[in-house]
Amino acid sequence: MPEEYPAEVTQFLQRIQHCSQQETLKQTYDFILTRYRGYRILTYVRFYEAFFTSIQSIWARSGFLHCTSLNKLLTTFLLASGKFTKKDIRTEWMLLWFFSPHQFVWVRVGNTEIPVDLWGAAYKVPFGQAPSRWS
Repeated sequence: MPEEYPAEVTQFLQRIQHCSQQETLKQTYDFILTRYRGYRILTYVRFYEAFFTSIQSIWARSGFLHCTSLNKLLTTFLLASGKFTKKDIRTEWMLLWFFSPHQFVWVRVGNTEIPVDLWGAAYKVPFGQAPSRWS
């Protein structure tokens, strides 16, 4: 995990310090979506960006991100909040439209696992709902 975050991220993490797990998850989801989104065509055209793995290089971008990069941000920020552990967060792979690999995240809040698909939000996959093959 990075030792230093950009000022905007640090301010956000301070703002959610007193939130519940559920509020932290939802606010982190919203925070990431104010800066990024998924695009079907750019997933293929800019496939090389899937190999950007550092939080700093991912955060330096805006607009389009691959599902894996969006999930890395979500996981990193949830862990940095101190309200979640690695055991609370797991990724799942699926195929969209029968040929496109896609990753989303399950986050444990209390005794419930909540599916989170940041990339799919651009295609009307709501918070708390797993994507379908046709998302």
